[in-house]
Amino acid sequence: MVEDSYAVALTFPDDIAGAFSKLREKYNKYVDYKIEPHITLVYPFAPIIDIMNVYEKLEGVSQRTKPFTLVFDGIKYFEGEVNVAYAAVANQQQVADLHADIYNSLEGLIKVEDIFERVVKENFVPHATISDDIPGDEFPDIKQALAGYEIDFQCEITEFVLFSAGNDGIWKRERLFKLTGGVK
Repeated sequence: MVEDSYAVALTFPDDIAGAFSKLREKYNKYVDYKIEPHITLVYPFAPIIDIMNVYEKLEGVSQRTKPFTLVFDGIKYFEGEVNVAYAAVANQQQVADLHADIYNSLEGLIKVEDIFERVVKENFVPHATISDDIPGDEFPDIKQALAGYEIDFQCEITEFVLFSAGNDGIWKRERLFKLTGGVK
């Protein structure tokens, strides 16, 4: 993890966050999550100059972005080097556009870990992780168990969150940015 780590994410109402937390508890014995259920918009980073510059740029993004409805429509998987089960986002473009606007706005102001930079440049897929780092020999069982689980959630996204990692590795909400684009 980057020193002075921050990350930007979308979070969910309590009912949806609770449902994802239950899925994580049941199906993820491989990672001890130290952050609430979310969709990552910017992976762990450190400010190059001052965090106040990051706040200012994120505020600009929030003022340009309209609130939107986020729709989850099932469980999908990343398979290969790292096996992951995740809740899939049906309306990916709105989340991808927000992600791109934030990254473009923070260019030159943050340092992102190399592994995350590669993921971002190669393939950003908006998702909420259910289980991560699943061993290959256990992956078919997890997929079979999750095959019968219906995910049909939707919620209004009216803000994004800047998280900071404490010395204990637990991610805490540092600041909320209200989406006000188009609001008069």
